[in-house]
Amino acid sequence: MNRVGALLGLVLVATSPAWAQTAYVTENVYIDIRADPHIESAVIHRVLAGEALEVLEQRGDFSRVRDAQGREGWIEGRDLMQKSPARIREANLKRELAELKAKLVHARAQLEITQGALAEDNTDAKQLANAHKTLKRRFAAVQSRLAKTKEALTASQVRLKEVEALLAQESAKGMELTNQLAQQAVATELAVAQAQALEEPVESGSSGGSGDEPQMGLASPVGATERFYNFLKSLHFLWLGISFAMLITGFVAGVIWLREVNRKKLGGMYLRI
Repeated sequence: MNRVGALLGLVLVATSPAWAQTAYVTENVYIDIRADPHIESAVIHRVLAGEALEVLEQRGDFSRVRDAQGREGWIEGRDLMQKSPARIREANLKRELAELKAKLVHARAQLEITQGALAEDNTDAKQLANAHKTLKRRFAAVQSRLAKTKEALTASQVRLKEVEALLAQESAKGMELTNQLAQQAVATELAVAQAQALEEPVESGSSGGSGDEPQMGLASPVGATERFYNFLKSLHFLWLGISFAMLITGFVAGVIWLREVNRKKLGGMYLRI
């Protein structure tokens, strides 16, 4: 007998590890709701563990509750708790996690779009900044050329005024010289006429003519003097015309020279002045 018992013990020890397996209690646990607040009362319906119930009344170890369908009954207080079960909390957390993941994916997509738009804006901003710098440099160059052109124009205007003053002085000198020549010519003609008048009585006496004959000798010198004076006047007007023509020519030449200087400075473009 002892040997048989020992063999049976060995067989049980040898076969016992085959039955040592891990198992879990099913999540589908139902709680009884009874008609009255005691354990012997009839079960009127059941609710799944974790379902929310509205507590209407407490009596001893039982509480009167109402489910989502409006059914009422009594349930033991030990089967109720204030916090939701771990299974419900886990489901809620999983749902919230899924929502957060979806929001994260959407936020990442929006971030990529925003970063792309920001990169484009940065590129456009850099291009605009470079264009602005280029325009500023060009504007500064144009301003410098314009300042030089204004200086050249001012110098040309000053030179033109100097030329006009010189022409006015030369014209005044020409008029003065013409007047002097006219006065000298008149004085010369008068002296010649007086000399001829003094010599003519001697000639007329030697020829035996009468004193009543008309004296025509004075008319010729006076007419010559008037013609010479008129010639000098015409010469004066000619000098004025030549001076005016020189003034106009100098002004036009100055304008043409200034335009050519501006064109060379502006790279072949004419500046309207």
